[in-house]
Amino acid sequence: MDEILIPFFTSTNHRDQSIVINHDLDHIILLSKNEKFPNVRYGLPFGPFYFLTLFLVYPKLFTKNMNIVHLINLLSIFLMISFLTLLITGTYFIAPIINAYVFAYKGLFLSICLIELYYNNKTNLIKSTTVHMD
Repeated sequence: MDEILIPFFTSTNHRDQSIVINHDLDHIILLSKNEKFPNVRYGLPFGPFYFLTLFLVYPKLFTKNMNIVHLINLLSIFLMISFLTLLITGTYFIAPIINAYVFAYKGLFLSICLIELYYNNKTNLIKSTTVHMD
């Protein structure tokens, strides 16, 4: 992240340097020096929430729900880099949209993970309690 993303966003922030760009582990943090937008903390796609969901629901890697998760991550790479670039170049109204997306992104992953775990356990429970009469 130090070699690619932060220098890219810093070079885009050449106008008036009103945005401080930092990072913390897998998050990009954008802070406004003059309070023109709320602080933005964006986690990179294919991060811990993705892998938590992937590893907990591994037997059903390519279910309909997991395909949605994979698609959201792929779209997130391009969409969020575009949104962050817009924010840095002065389109400040996009900051609450980025924050809402990050909040919904984490909630979506945890929800899908819990739903898949529930259905996996329910299916396994039904299979284990079925009595075969020969």
